[in-house]
This record gives sequence, C-alpha cells and structure tokens, in this order.
Amino acid sequence: MAESSVAKGFGMGAGCCLFVLVAIALAVLIPIFGLVWLMSSTPDGKPQAEYQGQNTSSDGSVPDASDIYNAPTQDQAIQLAKKFVVGTWTCTDVGSPWTKMVVKDDGTVLMYGAFPSANGWGDPITQQWDISTEKYSDTGTRYYGLRFKDSPSDDPPIGAIIKEDGTLSLSDCTLHRGDAFPFSK
Repeated sequence: MAESSVAKGFGMGAGCCLFVLVAIALAVLIPIFGLVWLMSSTPDGKPQAEYQGQNTSSDGSVPDASDIYNAPTQDQAIQLAKKFVVGTWTCTDVGSPWTKMVVKDDGTVLMYGAFPSANGWGDPITQQWDISTEKYSDTGTRYYGLRFKDSPSDDPPIGAIIKEDGTLSLSDCTLHRGDAFPFSK
C-alpha cells in the first residue's frame, strides 16, 4: 500500500494518518455539538423541553391552525385552539421588544419581555388565559385567540390572535412556536 505524501512527511503509515484525521474531526465536532446543546438549554441549564409545556393533545398531535378555522362548529374550533396554543412561543422580530409566552394547559401563561440589549428574559408575569373568538370589524372574518383574563377591563380584548399560518400575533410582534434564547453573550 502506498503512503500519502502527508503520511510520509510526518513519518506515519496510512492507518495512523486516518486516526489523525478522525481525531481532528472529533476535536472540531465535539465543541460544535456542545454549542448546539448549550443553545438548546435555558439560562439555568435545564433543557428547553422543560419549558415547552404540553405541545400536544392527549393523542400526541398538535392541531394545525387551519383546523381551527375549518372546524365545523365554533365550540370545536375553541377546543382545537386551546390545544394549539399550549407550549412556548417567542418573538424576536427586529424593531420590537422581544416576547416569550409559556402557555400552560392549566390556564396560566408566563409572559416574558425583554429588549434586545438585555442579557436574558428576566422574571415572568403570570396571567390567566382562555380562548375567545371575535370578528374583524372591517371584514367580518372570524378569528380566535388568547384572552388574558387578568386585564383590568371587564371584557378584555383578545391579546394574541391565532393566525392561519400557525403563528400568534401579539400587537406588532409575530410569535413562533418554540423557545429561543437570542441574547448575545
């Protein structure tokens, strides 16, 4: 078997050269996988899955947002919406304060807010939520969303609208399913 010029230059056989290449590859990949793990953890080191909430219904599925809008009855749509919103939602849109909501199936939601210049999400505000439906005043189109019950109003408006594309709209912020820790170190 002919030795490569690299192996000859270092006085190694072909088997040893392969070992060196594997060692170099591992030396590069292990820190990358560690970084991916670190990014998938929260600031206190717990895996993000612990913050995700129950993202699925009892049969293991998450309703699609379009299922909500295509449900045969309003009651069925509200039940689908209750299953759909449970989980962690984040918004890190440029030009707006960042928002994270952890919606729990016990009727509570943890609301986090931070500016991009912050070092982390900080402490949450806990609120009660339910699903409500209203119609847009200009088109009459029905929409569903989270109503935050802790509002000072007797009839609080819907706070986060469930969009048919699977996102939530909260003021000028589009929330996507999943946890994020976008803060620079």
